[in-house]
Amino acid sequence: MTRLWVLVWLSGCTFSLPRSPDVLVVVLDGVRADRLATFGAPRATSNQLDAIASAGVAFHDATASGAWSWPGHASLFTGEPPWVHGAHWASPADASSEEPGTVTVTAMRSEIPTLAERFEGAGYRTVALTSNAMLKPDHGLTRGFATVESYGSDDRVVAAAESQLGEPDPRPVFMVVTLSAAQGPLQLTPLAPWANKHRRMLHRKHAPDWVKRHRVDSIPPALDLVTRTAPSSRTGEESFARGALNLSEFDLDFVRDLYDGELLQLDRSLGELVGAWNRSERGSGIIAVTSSSGTMLGEEGLLGDGVRFTAVSNRVPLVVAAPGRLDAGVDVYTPVQMRELHPTLLDLSGVESSASGSLVSVLSGEARTAPIQSAVWPNPTFVRNVGQRFSEGQRLHREGSVAVLLDGTGKAKRVDLTQQTGSVDVDPSASSDPVIQRARSAFGDDGPSTVVTVPDHDVALRQAMVLVD
Repeated sequence: MTRLWVLVWLSGCTFSLPRSPDVLVVVLDGVRADRLATFGAPRATSNQLDAIASAGVAFHDATASGAWSWPGHASLFTGEPPWVHGAHWASPADASSEEPGTVTVTAMRSEIPTLAERFEGAGYRTVALTSNAMLKPDHGLTRGFATVESYGSDDRVVAAAESQLGEPDPRPVFMVVTLSAAQGPLQLTPLAPWANKHRRMLHRKHAPDWVKRHRVDSIPPALDLVTRTAPSSRTGEESFARGALNLSEFDLDFVRDLYDGELLQLDRSLGELVGAWNRSERGSGIIAVTSSSGTMLGEEGLLGDGVRFTAVSNRVPLVVAAPGRLDAGVDVYTPVQMRELHPTLLDLSGVESSASGSLVSVLSGEARTAPIQSAVWPNPTFVRNVGQRFSEGQRLHREGSVAVLLDGTGKAKRVDLTQQTGSVDVDPSASSDPVIQRARSAFGDDGPSTVVTVPDHDVALRQAMVLVD
């Protein structure tokens, strides 16, 4: 069993709290909150996250700014939404000459200060450790980090974090660790009973035909719906969206069970990180755990991220523990946005006290009136392989319990999150609903941006797996 670590804080000491606390941010790529026990899921998928929440604050209604890792990390690092920081899918024309194993995106704008730059300017040692190949320093997202290291597995990232935390550097550390197990391929997790029951589904001989086509012969075996076997082939996610891969509800439950198993693996990695954090005597510092984006698990006929979202699938975990700075065991149900973690960390650390948009004000009881907003641009490769119905982007504008989903044609869906009856299609041009009218005018044009070619994160994860001869 994995040991659960709580943050260590010597409350009986007579000396004052350090002016510059160490800060650890853990990004769980592609994790949606509704699958975690910390936020109400029935399975024990997040025991270590529960321990961190018991030492701090759990935000139960946090929305990501984008629908996948690239814009999500940029929003965390800049505190801005994708239509401001500029990092999202490139246009079809820009992506027309895309090399196999890569994706074409637009770059994060260089004139926007980053979280790492702010901490570096305040005298911090800045470190980014990741299993996400898109976060390598030459792609532009990690500006301000003095140390950036990318590895092929979460285990190696955790080992690197422990090594960095053991460095004899007197400066406080600002460290971001990105873990990617939930991004796929989805590996069988023997320790998760809900996943282990599917061993036969992933058996080399007994697996159903559709699983055999997407099976990875690793130890343990995995289901790979994210990698194309040839440049002209479709991924499993693309085939499912196109209707060429017919999955029953049992099949979808199988995929969800594997996904939930990966959450258990992530929680194990998180426990090892917190253990290393405590052993380095930084338990009185700040720990924040969140996700760059959610993912689709069969909603609207889609699997995976980066194409569409719903108001629920784009809800991500957000837990912040800061002993001596935040009360422990606090649950917050006020809707917030993941990118607001950016000013919150500046505020809690003292780098910028009372930073605009800090969630500390929510904890103090101040009313939150700003809308929740998120966006996704069309993925050119997905459009080409699945169909023109995905050729338009999507915008989410939420006020309280009412969310409006807009596509590029002006079509709108109005969702009452207090109801369980789903969404209602609305003609925005004929609607007098003030929320819909505000949603139509809420998103600015992000303007021109530099095009960048980066590794396809899903392909990088597939290649990093240990295969059986």
